[in-house]
Amino acid sequence: MPADEGDTLADMPGAESVPAPGIGRQDAGRGTPTDSDGKDCVRDPELQIWATNEDRERIRREAIKTLAGSDDADYLMAAALFSKWDEAGTAYSLLEQLGGFDSDDPVVVWLMLGICEQRPGPQCDLSLFDQVALRRHRNNGSLWLASAANALQSGDDARAFQALRNAATAPEFDIYYDDQLRIVDLGLSAATSLPASQRLGEALAVISTHPYDLRGLVARCDEETDGEWPELCDQLGQQMASRGQDALTQRIGLRLQSHVARNRGDDAAVRDFEKQGQGIRERLESAGLATMDRLLRDEALQQEFLANLAVYGEAEALVRAVESIRRRNDAPGFDACD
Repeated sequence: MPADEGDTLADMPGAESVPAPGIGRQDAGRGTPTDSDGKDCVRDPELQIWATNEDRERIRREAIKTLAGSDDADYLMAAALFSKWDEAGTAYSLLEQLGGFDSDDPVVVWLMLGICEQRPGPQCDLSLFDQVALRRHRNNGSLWLASAANALQSGDDARAFQALRNAATAPEFDIYYDDQLRIVDLGLSAATSLPASQRLGEALAVISTHPYDLRGLVARCDEETDGEWPELCDQLGQQMASRGQDALTQRIGLRLQSHVARNRGDDAAVRDFEKQGQGIRERLESAGLATMDRLLRDEALQQEFLANLAVYGEAEALVRAVESIRRRNDAPGFDACD
């Protein structure tokens, strides 16, 4: 990716390395809601449970202990998500109980990919992923992108090209965002007494969004000017931008199309793709910390967000949350601190 094109993939909203605004870290004093006189709202003391990382780790350890002994698939997946950073061996074991890459459940496969990216281990046999998982879940372009990213990293151009061809005709690009939120919420409901707001905050902190590095793909589509690659990159970009359920997939799709257009000398198309990508970024930045803060304090807004997430995907659900908050703010007698 050329250095003068602005943000990197890690800067894009939704990247695996970037927590949701205000979630999973402390941002004291930023985005704090105020009342009509401009004074900071006084938060419910119960919402201060995440004041220290020690509190969070204790909750997670307790949840793992309670859920890992279950025979319920959702509970085991929740325990795996809580384990993935500090107890990767536990996470692998839990997901392998559910079949690992050989699972009929695509969410299990997705979580395996996420853990393999962060904590590679002997369980990360991506040949099994290619041979089994992709045949069972071939309609999800996001899984084909994972295969392509791995192939590009290992220098297997033929496998990468075929995976990208399959992604370019896939009917959906699903990162299982709503499934993971539901799973974590179920697990925390069973293992803790946390209120809904804190369960959502924890879920946003631990889910796997993009467990693969697509910078190699973006660079390849920028470098290739002859043969079949430009047409493939353009087709894939169109599919990702139109069918991606999350902001990062949509923006990478626009980035791929922009590279192809630039290589063809179509400056007008380049400007259009860049404008669309900037529009997505600006809409999500308008959500920002204040929106996430409201989501964590307003249970009705949470339920609306989760319902929209299941129907429209992450990017549109956040935009709709912003619009809903604006409507609430404009309602007569509204108090942001209530």
